[in-house]
Amino acid sequence: MAPDRFLSRLGALLTAPRRLARRDLARHDGKGVDDLVLVALVALVATGAARLITAAGAIAAGRYNTAIRRVLEVLQPAGPWVVLWILATLTLMAFTWKTGRRVVGELAARVVTGAVLANVLVTLVSSHLPPGGARFAIESVPWAITALLFGLVLRESLEAAPDGEPVVAPTFGPGARYLGVFLVALLGFAGVHHALEGGVPAQATIEARRGAPAPPIDLPLLDPRPEGGRLDLAALRGKRVVMTFWATWCHPCMEELPALERAYRARGSDGALVYAINVDEPGAAREGLVRQVVSRFGLTFPIALDDGSAGHAYSVATIPTLVRVERDGKLLGVSDRPLDEPELLDALRP
Repeated sequence: MAPDRFLSRLGALLTAPRRLARRDLARHDGKGVDDLVLVALVALVATGAARLITAAGAIAAGRYNTAIRRVLEVLQPAGPWVVLWILATLTLMAFTWKTGRRVVGELAARVVTGAVLANVLVTLVSSHLPPGGARFAIESVPWAITALLFGLVLRESLEAAPDGEPVVAPTFGPGARYLGVFLVALLGFAGVHHALEGGVPAQATIEARRGAPAPPIDLPLLDPRPEGGRLDLAALRGKRVVMTFWATWCHPCMEELPALERAYRARGSDGALVYAINVDEPGAAREGLVRQVVSRFGLTFPIALDDGSAGHAYSVATIPTLVRVERDGKLLGVSDRPLDEPELLDALRP
C-alpha cells in the first residue's frame, strides 16, 4: 500500500466525500476496507497503548488472564465499528441495488474510516474535559460526521453511473479477509478469557462468592484522611464497608455519585463506611479529572484510585458496580447497575 495513495484516499474523506461514490470507486476497488482495517488498527494501538503495556507486563509475570482481559479491553472499541460497517453496507445495499453500485461494502468502509478518525481526534480532546454537556456534545461529533459522510455517499450512489464509467463487480480484497481474521481472533480471545474465568461471566464470579471473605484491597486515596491515606480493607474489619467502582467518563456513574453523596450524609453515625474506587486509566490527567468530579458534586466520602488490581479482584465487568462488605469481612452483596438514592440509603444504613 503506497503511503501517498493511502493518504490521498483519507484526504478525500474530508475534501471530496462525494467522489468516493463515483470516480475513486472504480480506480481503487478493494482499498476502502484495507484503509479501514489499517486506520482501526492504528487507532486501537494508540488509544489502548497503556493497556497493551499492562498486558505485556502481565504476560511477563505469568498472569495470562489479566493480559487477555487488557487485550479485550483494547479490542472492545472495534466492535461498534464493525457493526457500523455492516449496518451501513446493508443500508446502502437496500437503497442502491438498482443503480449498479454493487461494491457497497467499499463505500461503507470509507464512511466508517471517517468515523474512526473523527472518534480518535475527539477522544484526545474530550478526555481532558469534565463530564457534562460540553463533553457530551463533543463526543457526539463523530456520529454527526458519520451521518454526513453517509448521506453524501448515499446521495451520489442513488444517481445512475455516468456513461463510460465502469461498474465495479463485487470483490473480496485483503481488507475483507483481515476483518474476517479479526472477528475470528476476537471470538478466540473471548473464548479463552471465558475459560480462564471458570466458564461463568465475570460479574457472576464475584456474586457467586457472596458470604465468602472479600478479596483484599490496598489502594491510595485521592486525599489522605485522619484515619490514613489508603483504603486498606483488612484494617476496616469490624465495620460495614460499601465500595462503588466508577469512572469519570461513565454517564450512569455521574447520576449515582450525587445520590450516593446524599445517602452518605443521611446514613447515620453507625452507617456503613463509603469508598468510591475510581477505575480511570492511570496517567497524568487522571487526578485532575477525578478532582473535577469531586468538586462538581461536592463529594465528601473518600476516593480511592485503582491501579487495576481491585477491579480485577472483584471481577468488575460494568460500572458503576457497588460492593457491600459485612463487619466480619465477608461479601454481603454486589450490584452492577446504577442505584437510586433510596436503594443507596438502604445499603448504607446500619
